[in-house]
Amino acid sequence: MKLGISKSSMAMLAALFAAIVLVGCPPELEPQPEGDAKVHMLLTASENEQASALVRQMDIATKQGPVDVDEIESLMVTVTRISFDGPVQGDERQEEEKEPSEVIVFEGERDVELMDLREVSELISVAEVPVGEYTKIRLHYEDPELWLEGDEEARRDIHRTANGRLFVSETFTLVAHKPNYVVLDFQDLHLVQTGQRDRYVFTPQLRADILVDEHTVTMEGVITYLPEDERWFRLELADRETVDVAYLEDEDEDEDTAVLDWVVEEPPASVGVGALEEGMRVDVHGTLWPGEDAWPEISAFDIDILEHPVEYEGIIMTELDPDDPWFTLELHDGRLVDVSYSDDTLVFDDPGDDPLEVEIDEYLTPGMRVWVYGGLWVDEDGEIESISALDIEILEHPNEEEEE
Repeated sequence: MKLGISKSSMAMLAALFAAIVLVGCPPELEPQPEGDAKVHMLLTASENEQASALVRQMDIATKQGPVDVDEIESLMVTVTRISFDGPVQGDERQEEEKEPSEVIVFEGERDVELMDLREVSELISVAEVPVGEYTKIRLHYEDPELWLEGDEEARRDIHRTANGRLFVSETFTLVAHKPNYVVLDFQDLHLVQTGQRDRYVFTPQLRADILVDEHTVTMEGVITYLPEDERWFRLELADRETVDVAYLEDEDEDEDTAVLDWVVEEPPASVGVGALEEGMRVDVHGTLWPGEDAWPEISAFDIDILEHPVEYEGIIMTELDPDDPWFTLELHDGRLVDVSYSDDTLVFDDPGDDPLEVEIDEYLTPGMRVWVYGGLWVDEDGEIESISALDIEILEHPNEEEEE
């Protein structure tokens, strides 16, 4: 006896299968983002828009026209905060009345010279934020300061429109495991002189470029690792993040990365890449590229040496925290200096011995008298802000005298 399925039964089974696929199976859910994204915040100032109308004077008496951009020697602002609105996930897109969350990318004080950013970008911060879709970028700034050609003092009577709070509505997605670059462009800057003498209104416009693959940047930091014969070094930035910098060194010296030493003499001396050493604070100009593990790398074409390595002796005044690698050092003259350290920092307990294989935050304690060698960070007045430690030598443990 031959068993079979009739054509009508086949049709019924096909209809039933279709019903199961279309109705019975739940729809595929939108995958929810997981983890954090590493985002690199950069600032720039668009050259074309500045050249057309960076400054407009409205002198009622003389009715002067626009001031040429070359007459502006300096236009400085202090960036205090950068944040994103988001991330937006799932049904939140439909909830228009719901206030978006705010993710802080940078908070502090960073002086930015806009006139130096017409052809390059400056890295402001590297932060880890939740992955997902964001809808707005906000930037707060303070204390605009203007120097025009021939000025003997800065012009600070400058009104900030919107109280120095700028934003750009831009929908963008940040992802994990790949570079995320956000470039904020101070575009269409206008500095308008009112009818009052030496009083200005500052009205910048903000634009954003998201996920840039490569970008010309300037970064200031301390060289913490300089391997021999490998043509690269590790740069520690002000926020203690690091970036790898590659440089060129050609036998004919025609293709070398230009290195100028601003410490030795004025004007700066051209010293070549061979003069670079660990502990130097440098300003690097080059191209920012995506690196491995979402970390940036720079191909440098200019390097300015700003400070040579320094050494200080003092007493450790604070407990060390593994999540915040720094401590306060009291110098012999009573000054307090912050000292940052990293995995590249070497610790010595006895002169002449090999470096210790210890966890720095567990081994160093308050009351230790130490010698610190590293890179110096200074403010505009030349006062010490902090030291990036390369070597730390313990000179005296706490209570050593009592034990003796």
